[in-house]
Amino acid sequence: MAITNVVAREDDNGYFKLYNWLEYYTRPWSRRKVGVIEYCYYPTYPFNIFEAQKANNFITKLVEKFEIKVNKVEYYIAENCDEIMRLKGFDYEIGMGDHITNLCGFCDRLNNIIYANAKGGEYYQHELVRLINNFFPKAHGMFINGLSEYFNESRTQLGLPFIEIFRRMDEYLLKNPDQDLCDIQSPFYTMDNVIAPHYMVGMIVCQLVIEKGGIKLLKKGMNCTGTDNDFLNFINDELEMTKTQLNSILRGRIHQYSSEEFPSPS
Repeated sequence: MAITNVVAREDDNGYFKLYNWLEYYTRPWSRRKVGVIEYCYYPTYPFNIFEAQKANNFITKLVEKFEIKVNKVEYYIAENCDEIMRLKGFDYEIGMGDHITNLCGFCDRLNNIIYANAKGGEYYQHELVRLINNFFPKAHGMFINGLSEYFNESRTQLGLPFIEIFRRMDEYLLKNPDQDLCDIQSPFYTMDNVIAPHYMVGMIVCQLVIEKGGIKLLKKGMNCTGTDNDFLNFINDELEMTKTQLNSILRGRIHQYSSEEFPSPS
């Protein structure tokens, strides 16, 4: 599925050992520390200190809201998605060469490393939010994916406004009334190759939970929903919704947000 690169380097004892490509690739790159974030970016990138400060403040906000601890984040800014993959050691991976957007980002949650493209820049909220994932290992994908967009101030995903994404989702659902949004295997979640419905549906789920019990209830859900059944039981117990009711409400919210802005987080 991929062609990978590694670096062989001689250690102090004269033995050759394999090293991560990341350190080798970024040797000529610029580095700058802002708060808990250590930025590393390609030489011609126009670093924006104000966006970097916003990113650091955003992490502080997450730490306070979710009662977690983040001491250090390595943050790499590459020109585009293909370059990000090369940073990670992939000479080629299925999916590389997207000449439509060539945008992506990743969060290496085990090592607190964020990879961003130049458009995402210093303040790539979608990936910054994923820093909380380590602290909620039993969180269902609806929460994890939903939160990655819930705090997104730009209200866009890959350049498309949320309201336009919801409009496309609503049009699809009107043509496919029998699809179950509670089933992650539903064709709805792969409706096209431009938008990612699972993020938007997850965002609605987060909003429903927060409306009922705030961040406290959201954290409770993120601590006990490791499986689909756990997730549905939580929705049934805490939101008093059956699977059928949740499916209907999700459809209703998608229709609602196809013509009005998704609520901003408090």
